[in-house]
Amino acid sequence: MPQCAERCRRIAQLSGRLGQLLNNASVITPEIQNVLAERAKMRADCEAEMLGHFLEVSRMMPPEQGQRYLQWVEQQCFLTGQAMEQSHQSPPTHQSKPTADHQM
Repeated sequence: MPQCAERCRRIAQLSGRLGQLLNNASVITPEIQNVLAERAKMRADCEAEMLGHFLEVSRMMPPEQGQRYLQWVEQQCFLTGQAMEQSHQSPPTHQSKPTADHQM
């Protein structure tokens, strides 16, 4: 998704800017706070867009399969602590894999 690529590019740019600011900082400045807030908003927008996509994909599946898919997505993408513990698990098995235009 082109909007995902652009958002990822912008988040990386903000992270780079934050790194520059932190190299010279001894306190949290208003500029640092602004960069942190902007980057957090971008990440939240990205998560909301991904969730919308995942929900759309799940609706194209038989209900039970869609529910398993959403549970897997939740663990992998939205529950960070649990996703780290389960990072080596595979997606739920089903007859045809949904096409995901966006990878985490």
